Amino acid sequence: MFASELDGPTDPRTLYGWFRAVVSKAGVPLIRFHDLRHTAVSLMIRQGSSPKTVSDQLGHADVAFTLRAYAHLYDDQREEAAFDLSDLFLVAAGRPS
Repeated sequence: MFASELDGPTDPRTLYGWFRAVVSKAGVPLIRFHDLRHTAVSLMIRQGSSPKTVSDQLGHADVAFTLRAYAHLYDDQREEAAFDLSDLFLVAAGRPS
């Protein structure tokens, strides 16, 4: 929620108009404004924020819902997980990773 100049909430249509103007000026593809929420959650979790904290900030009662609906993996995270598992097996086999 964003406060307006009149001390009330900003009309969502006004906010979306500002968003479209910024996106147009930046020359990037237009996405749904709500997609920014998904991106923010994914980035917060990726940077190490506690899923419980993120869930609380979103006003969710259930951390599992937050993770299921909002936290998305990036391709490099999948690759990093695969390398971590590979390193674990190499160490267990007595070979340097």
